[in-house]
Amino acid sequence: MVWPAPIPHGRLPVRPTASAQEIPTLATLRDIHATWAWVVIIGNGLAGLWALGAAKLPQLRTRALWWFTFFVELAVFVQVALASDWGVAPTRTGKRVW
Repeated sequence: MVWPAPIPHGRLPVRPTASAQEIPTLATLRDIHATWAWVVIIGNGLAGLWALGAAKLPQLRTRALWWFTFFVELAVFVQVALASDWGVAPTRTGKRVW
């Protein structure tokens, strides 16, 4: 079979799947990644609102704002790490290489 195969009847191409032993791990990472995305989105929104408020109200300009912003931005790096496949990518033959 030539990969990628022609698309039959306008369907999207199907990516080669992992073995049955890898699927639970990948599903778990995917779930954690999807849940952590909400931590990143809501945290960045709160940090942004706090920073906007601090621009107008000096009493909101505290060290806690910077610590909160630091941890929220650290969550972005965690999100990227969860999204990466740690350098493991399928080749055209469907085999994984390191």
